[in-house]
Amino acid sequence: MFDIFNDAVVASVSTAPTGTHLSFPGACGDFSLENLPLIKSHPFEYDLVTGYEYTVLRFGSEKQEDQNSSTYMLDVFFRRVPDSNDISLYSVEWGEMLSNANTVHEKQSDDLSEKGRSMAMCGLMPDSTVEQDGALVLTSTGHAAKCKVTVTLKVASASE
Repeated sequence: MFDIFNDAVVASVSTAPTGTHLSFPGACGDFSLENLPLIKSHPFEYDLVTGYEYTVLRFGSEKQEDQNSSTYMLDVFFRRVPDSNDISLYSVEWGEMLSNANTVHEKQSDDLSEKGRSMAMCGLMPDSTVEQDGALVLTSTGHAAKCKVTVTLKVASASE
C-alpha cells in the first residue's frame, strides 16, 4: 500500500446523515468533494497518555473559468499508533468558496459575488479502514452530529 503521509495522493470526501439532529436538522446534509490533490502533511500532536500521533493532511484545489473561480479545501486529521499501519479519521474540515466577478461592456465591474459553505466534524469514532482497488477508504461517525464521513485516499494519477 502507498504511504498516505508522504506519497502524492488525492482525497475525496462524502457525508451521509445517520439520523436527524434535533437542534440542527439537515446539518450533515449530503456533501462531497472529489479528487483534491495533497497540499501538505504535517504532524499535529502527540498524546503521551494514549501514545497516539495526530497528523493533518491538507488537500485543496482552485479552478478558474472566465470570471468564475472555485476554491475547495479539505483538512483531514488522522489518529495513528506509532510504528504501525493502524490509522483512523479523527476530525475532518472542508469547505468550498464560489466567486463570480461580472463584466460589463468588456470592462471589469465592482460587482463581485461570493458564496461558500463549510463544515467541521471533530471527535469522530472510527468505523472502518479498508484497502480496496488501490485506495484507502476510511469511514467514521460523528454521533453528536448524526453524520457518517467517508474519506477515500488514492495515489494521484499523472492528470490529477
